[in-house]
Amino acid sequence: VVVHAGPHKAASSSVQTLLVKYACAEAKKWFEEHDGNKPLAAFDNWDWPCFDSFPGTEKKHVEFIKQHKLMQGKDEELNARFEAKVRQALEAGKNVVVGSEVLDQITMKKEKEDRIISYLRRLFVPRIELENIRVAVNYRAPRVDQLISIYKQQVSVVARNKDMSMGNASFKKWMCTRNDRKLPSLPDLLKTQADPLGTAAVFRRHGFPVSVMDIRGGANEGLDVTHTVACEVLQVPCKKGKVLGTLEKVVRSNIKEVQEDRMDLSEEQKKEMDDVLRRMECRHYHLEKEDGVTLHHPESLFTYPCGEEDLAYGPDEAYDDLRRITGCWGKKAPTEDSTTDPQFSILEGFFFAQTSDTLLLLGMCMVTMIFYKARKAQKRK
Repeated sequence: VVVHAGPHKAASSSVQTLLVKYACAEAKKWFEEHDGNKPLAAFDNWDWPCFDSFPGTEKKHVEFIKQHKLMQGKDEELNARFEAKVRQALEAGKNVVVGSEVLDQITMKKEKEDRIISYLRRLFVPRIELENIRVAVNYRAPRVDQLISIYKQQVSVVARNKDMSMGNASFKKWMCTRNDRKLPSLPDLLKTQADPLGTAAVFRRHGFPVSVMDIRGGANEGLDVTHTVACEVLQVPCKKGKVLGTLEKVVRSNIKEVQEDRMDLSEEQKKEMDDVLRRMECRHYHLEKEDGVTLHHPESLFTYPCGEEDLAYGPDEAYDDLRRITGCWGKKAPTEDSTTDPQFSILEGFFFAQTSDTLLLLGMCMVTMIFYKARKAQKRK
């Protein structure tokens, strides 16, 4: 069994698209009928259990959304159907591959960790020994590139919901705005999506063998992670780093773009941010020599010069440093109550109640309104 655990914005959709397209029985039928794609013999021994009404390329993310729900173990009816498909595939002697970017949420908090691990164990154990259930995690470098992609994804989600106050946000505004209820908080994103080695570490701690795929390391050898996962983790027949029978051209999925003027970062700032994100990984550097961890093309992995003090450097410290590098406080030094860039604090304070001054102002307005209504009611009497 192989479980592809994302993370977000690290070519995960492209990997999952290839696996669904050629390992899901319903998808094979759909693509053969609509795109003329022939099933690949390379995946004959693999099954991605999916659902009967495969929607096609333009709605392929419906399948992924179902996978997201499954991997969180929340939908009992969906779980029961999926478990039946997994059981059927295993009884037929097939290898099983599943995956979801939402598995990077395993580092968020203990409750999510327990739920995800419990669900995967329920799904595969004891039919499959734990040492035969391998988790694959993509690692994107430079690390700041993933952070920028996360930003693009976040603002595009808000824009789709027609909220242009944040849908048009520059990188700086996104970085400097806290507690925006329309978006996951940046500290949470740093704990989950932007911490692939953290995801790998949690799965390894629970006894799962782990493969970490260094995307840049593979690319510098002429390999694409879309195929590397299939070739090196699933070990399907490949030639020159590509699955036998597939087209030469690799198509990327789920790429988000923003206007260039919204990327208000200098190259120096990007370099500093990359160092911050690499430093944040020092607490996971034990993975480099840990049994049960396979590093694929590890050019970018474990390259930060970690010291003893860096082992305690985590997402909270990284969050403060990233905001400092972005210039969220301008020339004013941050204080305990500093939650936004001063140039945004007036507008965002009204909407998100981010500062103590704004809370005081809102309280005064409410008291005035209550007093006004009481006087009006008294006059009527």
